[in-house]
Amino acid sequence: MTDDPILPIDHPILSEPSDPVTDFDGFIAELADELFDVMEGAGGQGLAAVQIGVPLRLIVIDLPDPGNVALARLYSREFYTAVREHMSP
Repeated sequence: MTDDPILPIDHPILSEPSDPVTDFDGFIAELADELFDVMEGAGGQGLAAVQIGVPLRLIVIDLPDPGNVALARLYSREFYTAVREHMSP
């Protein structure tokens, strides 16, 4: 991993639609872990896979209130991970 893997906002990949996540396998789990690490290192609240150059519809978000019942089943490492199948470009 580079010192700053987050792409600049004018990077061309950020203007293209990302691919849906179709298989929830070890790669996706590792990618989510990497996204958490990069997000924490940057002091962020959320990060999309495409922001580190992986054109998949996967995001991680820091939710400080794990008591939210509607989101409780989606928590991992005190974070919320979301995979969007249909995301408008």
